This record gives sequence, C-alpha cells and structure tokens, in this order.
Amino acid sequence: MEAGWRILVVDDERSFREGMARALESWAQVRGVDDLGEAQCLLSSWRPHAIIVDPVLRSGDAIAFLSRVARTENVVVFCCVARRGYPFAFRDGRVRFLPREWSWRTLSSIIERSVRVLLEKKQLVQMDERGACSGDDFPRDQDWSSQKREWPTPVSRAVVNYAEEAVQ
Repeated sequence: MEAGWRILVVDDERSFREGMARALESWAQVRGVDDLGEAQCLLSSWRPHAIIVDPVLRSGDAIAFLSRVARTENVVVFCCVARRGYPFAFRDGRVRFLPREWSWRTLSSIIERSVRVLLEKKQLVQMDERGACSGDDFPRDQDWSSQKREWPTPVSRAVVNYAEEAVQ
C-alpha cells in the first residue's frame, strides 16, 4: 500500500464497500461509509484523493452531493452505477462513471490509473511568485483519456478503451 493514497467509498451496501476496499487496499488506504454526512466530514478531515459514490443512496441526495464535490473539491469522483444510462446531470466531465458489474480487479485498475494521473499532473503544476498555481489541478475526462500509457497487453488496452467509451 502507498501510504499517501486515500480513497473514500460511499455506498449503503456493506458488501460493495468491503469488496471495493479489498480491491483497492494493495495500493491505497480505503475508508467506507454509508452516510453522506459522514462522507462530508471525511472529505474535510481525511482529504481523500478519490471518492467512489453510489448515486442512489438512501441516506440523502447523492446527486447533489456528487455535483457539489465534483465542482468544489480537488478529488477524482467516481460513480459506480448498475445500469448503462447515466444521469444527464453528471455529464459535465468531472464525474467518471464505472459499471458495477465490472470485476473488482478492473475497477481497481481504472481507479488507480485515474488517481495516478491526477497526482502526476499535480506534481507538474508550477507555482508563480505569488504562490498561485498555473494550470488546472483537476484532469478533465478528455485529459484522462488523452494521456495514453503503453499497455502491456491487448486485453488491458481493450479494458481502457471500453472504460473510455463508458465515460463518454
């Protein structure tokens, strides 16, 4: 596990939170909660690099929460959905959609790649004499998909291509 990586999983299904934690624990610290209030507190106190949210939580308005987090927080936002049609409200490029039916390994790989792109980009951001950052700290989906890597196998390349199609 890389001690500096923090992922917050917000889902009211305990099995999903635990499964996602097991999938991610080899490279990140993971905390899981089932309540939007707890999630908001952890966003402030724990400062995760990424958040994975179920869009249909019973504990509150997950859609408003997702939109607010995507707009105001410097965090990669994932939405794991059980169906293909993504809510139109999220098509602003700041929320990445992942199908729940993908394997834990595939989800972990895509999430890790996205978080690494964010952190690599942050390291390249330059500060001016006033301490202000130049550039956008948050990678847009088009940035994420344009930063291709050399994929070791055709299968891993196919998985990424499928993920990029799902995001669009």
